Amino acid sequence: MKHILVVIVSLGHTINQTGLFPDNLYIKINYVKYLRTSIGKLIVFICFSLLITILPLFLVLHGTFKQFGKYACTNNARQIKNISHSSLSAIATAQAQKYDEILTRIKVATSLLALASTDIYSRLGLLGQMPLEASPLVKKETNQIFFTPPSHPIVTAFWGNTKISPAIDKEIKALSHLVPYLKATRELIHESMATHVITESGIGLYYTTNPMVKTQYFNLPPAKGYELRKKETKAKGYSVQWTNPHKNDDIEGLMVTANASIVDDTGNFLGIAGIDIPITSIVSDLTWKKAKENRDPGAILFEFIMDKNGNLIAFPESCFDLFSLGTDPGEFKYSRDIIDKNLVDSRNPAIRKAVKQILDSPGSLLSIKLHGETYILAASRFSETGWHLVLVSREKDLLSSVHQTRKELEKSLTQISGYYLKYCALIIALAILFIFLAFKIIIRPIKQLTALTLKVSEGDLSMGSQVSSKNEIGELAAAFNQMIAKISLSEKNKTSHALALENRIDQLKGLNEHLVFSEEMERKSIAADLHDSLAQTLAIGISKIKNMTEPDTHINPEDLLEIQGVLEQAIIEIRALIYKLSPPILDDFDIDIAIGFLVEETNEQHHTNFTYINNLEEPINLKEALKVTLYRATGELISNILKHAKTQTAEFEISATRDNLYIRVEDEGCGMEVKRIEEIKGCGFGLYRIMERMENFDGRLDIFSKPDQGTKIILTAPII
Repeated sequence: MKHILVVIVSLGHTINQTGLFPDNLYIKINYVKYLRTSIGKLIVFICFSLLITILPLFLVLHGTFKQFGKYACTNNARQIKNISHSSLSAIATAQAQKYDEILTRIKVATSLLALASTDIYSRLGLLGQMPLEASPLVKKETNQIFFTPPSHPIVTAFWGNTKISPAIDKEIKALSHLVPYLKATRELIHESMATHVITESGIGLYYTTNPMVKTQYFNLPPAKGYELRKKETKAKGYSVQWTNPHKNDDIEGLMVTANASIVDDTGNFLGIAGIDIPITSIVSDLTWKKAKENRDPGAILFEFIMDKNGNLIAFPESCFDLFSLGTDPGEFKYSRDIIDKNLVDSRNPAIRKAVKQILDSPGSLLSIKLHGETYILAASRFSETGWHLVLVSREKDLLSSVHQTRKELEKSLTQISGYYLKYCALIIALAILFIFLAFKIIIRPIKQLTALTLKVSEGDLSMGSQVSSKNEIGELAAAFNQMIAKISLSEKNKTSHALALENRIDQLKGLNEHLVFSEEMERKSIAADLHDSLAQTLAIGISKIKNMTEPDTHINPEDLLEIQGVLEQAIIEIRALIYKLSPPILDDFDIDIAIGFLVEETNEQHHTNFTYINNLEEPINLKEALKVTLYRATGELISNILKHAKTQTAEFEISATRDNLYIRVEDEGCGMEVKRIEEIKGCGFGLYRIMERMENFDGRLDIFSKPDQGTKIILTAPII
């Protein structure tokens, strides 16, 4: 036991020397040497060590299982969500196709009825002499319309005149041949309420099996001339047109009518053939209430239909509040009340937005928030009428299986945690038993580790433990060797960092010398510019002024204008020097505009043919110092092309990604040896100095060049 404590104390002292742990930890470890040694305390210590090893592992495993369960639930929810959304869209599309098939069948039947009517009119003279059914028409005094007897299966009416002329009588007899077609069409289209033919001359033939509807035909309102006919839409040819949904007083709900025109050989309009269809007979399988067949009785799944303007055609009354229509469902006793409601008028802006999206597309899948819950709307458009069928479901109902999966995973996680703790307790018990058996075997390698630890504490890192057993002592020896290796590596890293720091200091010194050199060169350049330009210009102006101050000298206005021109030239030269020292374009514009101006200015001054490509779509945020460096670097690259590339053509391109800004400068000049750049470190600003400055901003300069093959240079700078 004594040897174990010495190893622990020595290890603590050695680790503390490395500076990797705080001093108070070493104090706590060092305090162990004051404890009395005993096997009981050794057992307690080892058990405690096992606990602090097993508990983090338990927490890691527990967190892993929990994370896995969360991932599984999330992935399951995403898959179920995608499948359910696709299913809703498929169901909505299938329902719309089903209704479209019904409407298409009605459309075909209407066209055939109109075609048969046209055929009757083409043989009007012959068929008018041999009627299929001859029943006299009697005028009804209440509405002044002629009707066949009520017992007749086909209601024939005439309102075109106060008397039936021979021509009208002949037309009525000829139209009696349409009776089989009207009956056959009604039987073929079992969804229909009635079939009819109405002529431009004021003749109407109606067939229905509904007594109330038939009675309604005998109570048509009085007609004045052709006023009744003017309300019908005249379609071209045999194309079918659908009326807007309208109320029929003899049936519940709404009704639409499919109309096709009857025309003669010359295309003159003769009348219409039509089929009246109750909407409820087309969409009788709409779910008007909450889905009761679902496993969850509270689940919501329903459909509704609206026309191409958003007016409701079929809608479950129980869902008015859900869609914020602000209406009491008890007030809707007639379908006329429903047709006046439009979802565009909903008080909920989310519903108004969703409806507009549905109306603008043939099919859509939307997610909206209603009363704090997410609902999925799958919509599909009828190709025949332009109506929209919308399937509505609550998202949490679609994901109900996910909640059950999460509960099962949490239950499994609790069971696994219990099993893990039981096994950990068993392992600790077995470990205590093996401690007694292995105590003598452990003592010998501990003595070796004690001696090595004392040498390490004295600074000798040349030796390592030779213990190769696979028990805890072997692990301790391996950890000891790893510690020595890390300490050695730490010492090497200190030396390496020191060398790197010295190199960096040398680089900074070189950069500082370059800055001093650059400043001195700039001063000389400015002095030369002042001497060669501004000083000469001012000297000329002063000379001219002195000449004018000579005695008996006449001051000529032209001389004054000449002096004014000299002074203006001086001002221009001063502004040029100011611009050269601090280009104001960097204060007013972004780097892409500044470089573009620099390229254009070079083309004007040196008659070059430089091309500038700006790929930036939005402003780039750069540090001000980096912005100036990029501008100066680009200017230096332009100078290099003018001086060394032996070409008047180059291409400048600026672009950016999410993290970096790129400036590409490429010419087809004489090129160069890239390796020689290292040999010209002290020459002016230069490519090497540009490279150093870019590295100071965590950027870089890349050079691609070969002799006689041109040069491409890319400046890379980080974006803030």
